[in-house]
Amino acid sequence: MTQERLFNSLKIRRNIEFEIDGDCDRDMLCVICENVLMNAHCGPCGCRYYLDCVREYLNGEEKMCPGNTDDCHEELLDIHRNIYVDELMNIQLSRVIVKCPHFNCQFKDEARRIENHFENCGSLSTTLMFQNRN
Repeated sequence: MTQERLFNSLKIRRNIEFEIDGDCDRDMLCVICENVLMNAHCGPCGCRYYLDCVREYLNGEEKMCPGNTDDCHEELLDIHRNIYVDELMNIQLSRVIVKCPHFNCQFKDEARRIENHFENCGSLSTTLMFQNRN
């Protein structure tokens, strides 16, 4: 995945991508999958993750944070003890302006309104119907 793509796409549920209108700070990316976060969780070192990513990561043999700070290797990650919802980051993320990548869709709004867009975007319905036919 290129750096440009990292900072300009927002993968959300249903694997539909929305473009971020402007730049995205690295703090808004999951340190495991490097996608822009929605429902961010934070470890003791300050790194942020998707909850599913960190759960899957912790099912493996590694228990230290995969991030690059000195604090990442100080404390073992534990999903029940030291991984928390990052409310402040989630508020920031909900206000990021996104736009629908489909050429005939004019959606451009805050990320918190994405779910409503799914229900109303004719471009997405057409794309999903086309994919289901094959």
